[in-house]
Amino acid sequence: MKAYLDYAAAAPLSDEVRAEFLRALELVGSAGSVHEAGRAPAEILERARAQVALLVGCQPEEIIFTSGATEARNLAI
Repeated sequence: MKAYLDYAAAAPLSDEVRAEFLRALELVGSAGSVHEAGRAPAEILERARAQVALLVGCQPEEIIFTSGATEARNLAI
């Protein structure tokens, strides 16, 4: 298996990832909302957090998703 890791800001999506992404785009609520429309996005976000934590060997609470590089850099500082 070969892995090309220099895609800079974007990389090709697998069919599985693309399908999940398209399903998530259909949702209209915010994961940070407490009302019913926010429940499905919150569940998707928590599932992703748990999957990433398992992948890197940490607790889900240690995974923080940011909206981009600037936010991530500011968080690190």
